[in-house]
Amino acid sequence: MKNNQIALLVVGVSMLSCSNGAKTEQVKSETNQKKECCSKETGAGAMETISDESLFNISSQWQTQKKQTFAFNGLKGKTTITAMIFTSCQSACPRIMADLKNIESGLNAEEMKQVQFLLVTMDPERDTPGRLSTFQREHQLNDNWTLVCSDEDATTEIANVLGVRIKKLSGGGFDHSNTIFVLNTNGVITYKKDGLGGAQTETIAAIKSLQQ
Repeated sequence: MKNNQIALLVVGVSMLSCSNGAKTEQVKSETNQKKECCSKETGAGAMETISDESLFNISSQWQTQKKQTFAFNGLKGKTTITAMIFTSCQSACPRIMADLKNIESGLNAEEMKQVQFLLVTMDPERDTPGRLSTFQREHQLNDNWTLVCSDEDATTEIANVLGVRIKKLSGGGFDHSNTIFVLNTNGVITYKKDGLGGAQTETIAAIKSLQQ
């Protein structure tokens, strides 16, 4: 009788041990699943959220001076210095270009690897890709500069996003804001300079701060 009781006690302990082991494995499995779930949400391969303030949300169709399709989200990964101009402008736009060139010359070779320049025309009727290409040569702009054009609706959209005021004049020109913008690698405006001329010290400092 005692032997039978001992045998039953041993079997019971074994079953209890197996049951505890099963529960332990289940807990480990659930924990691993939770870790895996979390790693999928926060890992390097997770999808990044685009800010509502990012220019990458603009989905209109654009062309470059090389007649290539352009999308604003293609700017991702570098700091972007941008301005709106029109190539036939004889007053403010040449001064905007001079300011942009001064910014360019204020950056060293290593800093230039992390930035790009974008010119957006406000005159889609006349500033075709061919005209933008000629403008690039006239101003000796290297391949770090992209010049883009689209239709009137898309031009109005980008002007509204940037906050650039544009008024078409009867003679074919434009009355417009004179602003240079600095965008971070995710297409969000982090700095803007209004007005023409003057030192570009603050703009250059804003660009360099994004590279630290």
